[in-house]
Amino acid sequence: MSLKYKRVDELLNSIGADVPEFTVCSESGAESFKLMRAQLAGELFYSSARGAYAEEPLHLDKCIQIIKEAQREFVDLLLFPEYAVPYEVISRICKNSKLWPAKNKLWVLPCCGANKDVFLKKLKQFAKMDHINVIGYNLENPIYNDVDYKHFVNAIMYVFIADVDSDRQLFILPQLKTYSMRDVDFACEEIGLSLGNTIFVFGKNNGTILLSLICADVMNDTIDWRRIQNMGTNCIILNPQLNSNPRNPSFSRLRQTIFDRSIETIIITCNWAAPTRVRGVMEADKDIYIELSWSCIYYKKDRNLESHKWAEDSRERIWQIERKNLYAGFMKNSRTEVWYTDNDEIIHILNITKIRTIGFSIRRPQGSGGNVLKYIFSDKGLQQIRDERSFDFLEEIRGSAPVFFEAFHELANEQYGAYAFPFMETERERIDRFFDLIGGKIDWEYLLISDSEEVHRYTLALTKEERSVREIAFSGYLYMVEALKEKMLPEYLKRKFESAHILYWNERNMYSDLYEREENHIKDRGESIYTSYVDNEGEAQKLLSHIEHRKEKIHQETLDICIMTRSRISRQELVIYPKYNKDITRGKSAFTSTDIAGGDIDE
Repeated sequence: MSLKYKRVDELLNSIGADVPEFTVCSESGAESFKLMRAQLAGELFYSSARGAYAEEPLHLDKCIQIIKEAQREFVDLLLFPEYAVPYEVISRICKNSKLWPAKNKLWVLPCCGANKDVFLKKLKQFAKMDHINVIGYNLENPIYNDVDYKHFVNAIMYVFIADVDSDRQLFILPQLKTYSMRDVDFACEEIGLSLGNTIFVFGKNNGTILLSLICADVMNDTIDWRRIQNMGTNCIILNPQLNSNPRNPSFSRLRQTIFDRSIETIIITCNWAAPTRVRGVMEADKDIYIELSWSCIYYKKDRNLESHKWAEDSRERIWQIERKNLYAGFMKNSRTEVWYTDNDEIIHILNITKIRTIGFSIRRPQGSGGNVLKYIFSDKGLQQIRDERSFDFLEEIRGSAPVFFEAFHELANEQYGAYAFPFMETERERIDRFFDLIGGKIDWEYLLISDSEEVHRYTLALTKEERSVREIAFSGYLYMVEALKEKMLPEYLKRKFESAHILYWNERNMYSDLYEREENHIKDRGESIYTSYVDNEGEAQKLLSHIEHRKEKIHQETLDICIMTRSRISRQELVIYPKYNKDITRGKSAFTSTDIAGGDIDE
C-alpha cells in the first residue's frame, strides 16, 4: 500500500469540529512547549496473535498516575513508549472527563498490542460514549478499512479535545504502525502485525508540523524526508519505541538524513527503561531485554552551530539540567544537539524552546526547577525527586568498572591527594572535563556524540562498548600517575613535581594546573603544567602542535607541557613530549597488563 499523509485540521473540518491551536505547534504565544515523557520499566509479553502488551495492574496504575500529573502540570505534549498504554486507560479517560487533557494539549498514547477484532470493538465502544469522537470510525469511509489486516494491531492514540457546535468532545485519533520489526527474536510483528498506511500530521502548512513514527516506521522506505520537509516550515517527529537496539543504523538512518539536509527539526524518541523484559508466551519464544534506553531529544536548529561554541555557551545550562538526569551531547557532523537519558526508569517534564524562537533548546531549571522536573515511581507512587546534588564517582566505578575501584580508592585516600581530584569531586562536568584533558582531548570532546550515536563520557557509560572505551582512558590515567610517582620525567619537569602537588582542573583555563596542598586547602603556585597521556607518538605530536597553537591564542606561552605516550619502537618505553630526553624508560612498578584488565601494556 502507498503511504498517505492526512492533515488533522482537514479531518476535523470535515466533521464540523473547531481545529484546536495545539500549543506544541503554535507559532504564536508561548516560546516553548512543555513535554512530559515517560521512560517506563516493566515486564511485557508478546505473541503473534496480540503483539506486545503489559498486564500488571501496577503498570495500569502507573499510566493513570502519569496522566493525572500531566493534567496538573498543564503539559502540552505527553508521550509514552511503544506498546505502553493498556486500552483500559483509554476507556477510563473516555468515561471520566476529569482525566481529559486541557484545551490545546495533545496526548500521544501508544497502546498495548491488541487482536484486530478487539481493536475494532474497542473503537466502536469508545465511539458510542457521550461526547467521545473517534476520528475515522465515524466517517463514511473509515480510515481503518484501508489496512492490511493480519492478527493484531499496534496503534498510537492521539487524544485531545475540540468543540463541535459548542459541544466539547474528547477526540481519539488512532494511527497504526506502517512497518514491522525485522528482529528475528521478536518475529511476532512480521508474522502478525496489521499494517496501516496513514501518517497523521498536526499543524499548518506555513508553520510547525508534528507527526509520529512508531518505532520501525523509521525504516519504511516510503517515508521520504523531502515530503516531510515540504509539509511545514519545521517539524517535530515523535518516535515511541520498544527497541533493544535503538542506535542501530536502520533506526538512525532517517534522522541522520534529516539532520544532514539541515532541516530544522526536533525528534523525540521514547523507549522503555532497563531492565524491561519482553517475554514470549510460547515456550520456544526468546525473551527480549532492554539494556539501552537511549530516549533522546534531537534538536537541529542552527546549521552553522559549532560544537565548541555550543559547549561554551551552554555550559551552565548543561550542568544544571544534567542534575535532572538528562544529559547533553552534540553531533558534530550534523550540528545537532542531543539530550538523552540514562537507562533507569524516569519521567521528565521539560520546556523545549520552539524552533522559530530565539533561545537555548531546553529551558534551564529556575528556582525549584519548574522548567525541568523529574519523577520516579516508589512505594508511594509517582514522586517528583530532587536534583542529583552530588555525584559519587567511586560508587559509579564500584558498580560499572570494579577492576579499577581498588586503585582509584587508594588514590582518593593518599595522604596528600595528589591524584585524587576526580574521585573527590562531586560534579559530573568537572570529572568528565578532567579526564578529557588528561587524555589529550581539549575541545569539550566528552560532549561529542559520534555519527553512530555513541557517547564517550567518564561519569556515564550506557553500553558495554562505551565502558570498554572508558576503561582504556582509566588505564592511561593510572599509567600516567605511576610515571609521575616514579619521577620518570625530564629533570626540568621532575623538579616541579618534587614538592606536594595535585593534578587539578581549574575553570579559569583549559589545562590541568599544578598546585600545592596545605592541609585541607589548595594554594595556587601560579604555575601550570599540562599533563596528559595519549596512546601513541602520532597522537602526542598532534596534541603538542594543537596546544602550542592554543597557548598563543589564550596568552599562556609559558605553559609547561608534559605529554606521555609509548614509544613507536617499543611499547614498554615511555616517551615524553616535548622530547626533552629520548632515553626515559619505564619504572619497575609501572602498570602491566596483569594490573589493569583490558590494558595493552606488555611486560
